[in-house]
Amino acid sequence: MLCGTFPIQLAQACFEEIVAGNVEDDHECLIKSFLLLLPPGEEKILANALNGHDFDQNEVVDILSEFEVRVLPTPSNITSTIIQVAKSELIHKPYIALKRIRETMPKFWNTISRVHIKVMYQLTCPSAENVLKILSSTPTDSSEEKVYRWLCRYIKESDGDVLLNLVRFVTASSVVIPGEYISVRYEPMPLLAMRPKSKTCFTILVLPKY
Repeated sequence: MLCGTFPIQLAQACFEEIVAGNVEDDHECLIKSFLLLLPPGEEKILANALNGHDFDQNEVVDILSEFEVRVLPTPSNITSTIIQVAKSELIHKPYIALKRIRETMPKFWNTISRVHIKVMYQLTCPSAENVLKILSSTPTDSSEEKVYRWLCRYIKESDGDVLLNLVRFVTASSVVIPGEYISVRYEPMPLLAMRPKSKTCFTILVLPKY
C-alpha cells in the first residue's frame, strides 16, 4: 500500500490462502497457479491434458514424477491429480511460511476477500491488454504515428515475461498500476544510437523517430 505495488510474482493461490484461506476449494485458481510454476513446454503439455486433449502418458509421468506423484495419469484422473499436486506445492509445503506472512499483515487485509484478490491480479498483471490501456501518446506526424503502431503491435505479440520487463524498464515496477500512465514520447536519434530510453521517475518511454 505504501509503495503502490502488488506481489503478482507470488502465486495467486498462495496469496489467497494467506489473506482469505480456504483456497483448497478453488480448483481453478490452484491449477492456474501450479501451471505457472512450470517451464512453458511442460505447462503446455499439462494444459492440453487438462483440456481433454490426447496426451503422451510418458511425458506427463515425467513431469509429475518431479512432484512425487505415484498415480498413473489418465484422462479420467488428470485433473484431480494436478489439483492434489497444487495443494501440496502451494499450500501444504509452504504452510508455515504463509502463516508467518499472515501474522505480520495489518488488519486492513481482514476486509479483503478472494474476489478482491482475483481482481487485483487481473488489473495489475502486465498483460498485453493492461499495458495497452496505460499507454499515453499524442503523435505529431506520420513518423511518430508509425512508431506508435509498431509499439502497439510489439506489445500485442509479446509474452508475459517480455511485457513484465517492458513495464519494469519504464516504471521500475513489475506491475501495472491502474490510473498511472506510461507517456510515450519520440525524439530524433543518430542511426547508431537508436534505442528505447526511459525516465522511470516520470514513467516516460522515449522512442526513436524513424
